[in-house]
Amino acid sequence: FDLELFDSEQDITLTINTATITKPDSTIVGRTLWYTNGSSDRVVLRQRTYEYMQDYWPTPTDVGEPKFYCELTSTTWGVAPTPNATRTGKARVIKRPTSIVTDTAGTWVSLNFGDLLLRACLIASEAFEKADDRIAVWKAEYVELLAAAKHEARALLRQDGSPLAPMPTAEGKPEK
Repeated sequence: FDLELFDSEQDITLTINTATITKPDSTIVGRTLWYTNGSSDRVVLRQRTYEYMQDYWPTPTDVGEPKFYCELTSTTWGVAPTPNATRTGKARVIKRPTSIVTDTAGTWVSLNFGDLLLRACLIASEAFEKADDRIAVWKAEYVELLAAAKHEARALLRQDGSPLAPMPTAEGKPEK
């Protein structure tokens, strides 16, 4: 699910003379990264490819005010230019949901979309068992359930106060 429900705002540090940023724990992917510069202005880092970063800032020992970031590893982002000062900032990231192994009372996904989770487990178990003929069946069901689950999840979030505003009526007042 690429839902705002799994978004989290986390602290990050851009360290002087270091061309990488350590990702916050459980980060799957970054949505937006920013830091506060020496003038107390918020600077949003724009995402680029690794190759772009290499062309733009080929000498990582040169320093400047960071403008870009890229995915490097599962635990780090690259940054260019290499920071000329240590700065603090924030990252809006998609965080890995709590594992059903550690939260035995149930996670949001397991409680709301157990059938989808079951199909994902069946795909993994069939691959482990080498039952290749069944994998296609479970994948087809998974894809169908995933589309429905995304639609249903967005509806659930809107009912519970999502950032989506209600549609205005002809009189200019929101519908309930």
